[in-house]
Amino acid sequence: MALEDRVSLVSVTQELYVLLGKILHAGTREGTGYVRQEVVHQLLAIDLAITFEDTETQNLLATLYRELEPSVRLVEERLLAESGEAYDPALAEAGLTETGRAAKVSGFRRALDRLLGATASDRPRWVRSVLTWGDVSLGSLGGVPGIKNVVEPLKELKQSVEALMAQEHTG
Repeated sequence: MALEDRVSLVSVTQELYVLLGKILHAGTREGTGYVRQEVVHQLLAIDLAITFEDTETQNLLATLYRELEPSVRLVEERLLAESGEAYDPALAEAGLTETGRAAKVSGFRRALDRLLGATASDRPRWVRSVLTWGDVSLGSLGGVPGIKNVVEPLKELKQSVEALMAQEHTG
């Protein structure tokens, strides 16, 4: 597996994390350090027009979101470090090399591109699609020792956000 393959997996994790913060109105950091900085900037600039009546749950999830930032950075540190290639056999076992990785990353990116280009009324549909594709990648990363314990809380946050959206009939 090449470094650029691991970079693409890190970008999916980062962009999904930013989207969750945007949905929750959690004050996502803008700084540098994102693999695809221009995409993150576009994502931060878009108006998702998602609001929640259950602000108590929203606020709890937003707090959890902020607490998970070190985990997202840890995925990057582990996969992109010089020793990151040590994860390659486990990534291969999890279906995150070659065609498997390409399908998962391109599905996520295609949905994200459609969200970024959608009209306001179509954005909820594309938010759901991005979250679904993110789940596919997180699920596979969850099968990688040393990464599983880092991405599992992010996957559970994503599922909680989806549950809140469904509860509120938003998106």
